[in-house]
Amino acid sequence: MVHDIKISTDCVCDLPKGFIDKFQIAIMYYYIETETARFQDGKEISSADILECIESEGKSVSSKPASVEEYRNFFKSQITEASHLIHISLARYASAGYDIATEAAKDMDNVHVVDSGHLSGGMGLIVLLAADMAARGASCPLILRELEFAMKKVHSSFI
Repeated sequence: MVHDIKISTDCVCDLPKGFIDKFQIAIMYYYIETETARFQDGKEISSADILECIESEGKSVSSKPASVEEYRNFFKSQITEASHLIHISLARYASAGYDIATEAAKDMDNVHVVDSGHLSGGMGLIVLLAADMAARGASCPLILRELEFAMKKVHSSFI
């Protein structure tokens, strides 16, 4: 079934699975890199695994977005289900994900990449607003305008 607007986001939005399922939000992975390996966040490694790696093994861990090609393939797979895709990225100041996603979408007129301006839960609130509006049948331009407004009203901290 083709929906008018599909919402996607990066896995670092920290939304509960129930919301992801309810609104059919597509999730793009980030990579978790340890001193010895690289894992797809949420698929190949869990938050508990990451904490164990840091606490018990004393290893350093970093998070990195997928490549331009991986984002491009993700967008292509998602746009088959909708006339427009709105992808909400992790805050640009915190990651290269927004720039990578924007590069991946540059030749796709119906893919819109939005810098959430937030991390984690703040980002999740922006994603939920977009998903709820899409589920209610709002137009792509209306959702994009509302996101711009909402991003200025959401304030979040990350420790």
